[in-house]
Amino acid sequence: MGCCCGNQFKKKEFNILIVGLDNAGKTSIVQRITENPAALQPTLSTIGSQVKEYKFQKTKFSLWDVGGQEELRNTWKHYYVGTNGIIFVIDSADDTRFAEAKKEFEKVVSNSFVSNLPCLFLCNKCDLPGACSPAALKEKFDLQEYEKKNEELFRIEGCSAVTGEGLKDGLAWLSEKMPKKEN
Repeated sequence: MGCCCGNQFKKKEFNILIVGLDNAGKTSIVQRITENPAALQPTLSTIGSQVKEYKFQKTKFSLWDVGGQEELRNTWKHYYVGTNGIIFVIDSADDTRFAEAKKEFEKVVSNSFVSNLPCLFLCNKCDLPGACSPAALKEKFDLQEYEKKNEELFRIEGCSAVTGEGLKDGLAWLSEKMPKKEN
């Protein structure tokens, strides 16, 4: 009796690639959602990548946090194969780097390996004074067209790695957009 029902109890497991410019808060976001928030530690720029597992509802995510320094961005494409979703993180309080972040975002989403995957655009540091709202960033990044083309697979979410605001909402959406097929 147990052998015919075994698959319905399997958890879904997905690889999520987290990219964005250096200092956008990728590592802090991963730390915030995978560790005890009361024990958050200051982070250093990620050199290479780190992987953390996170269980959310019945979904298990392997979160691939990849370094965002200019000299590391050309390695992002090596992580695309086997990826089930993308989280692109932007520092919404650093308008001096919006053009650079936009260029990198466009490179990521135009790659054929990820162009049809769910993409969560996290506007980190939205709690800081002077930070751009998700609506303003949507306009600055010309995301209306991208969103229209990929309406079911794209979401922009304001968040804060420090407070955790917006992170669970973003992950809930991402979890819903993962393929229904069990691994």
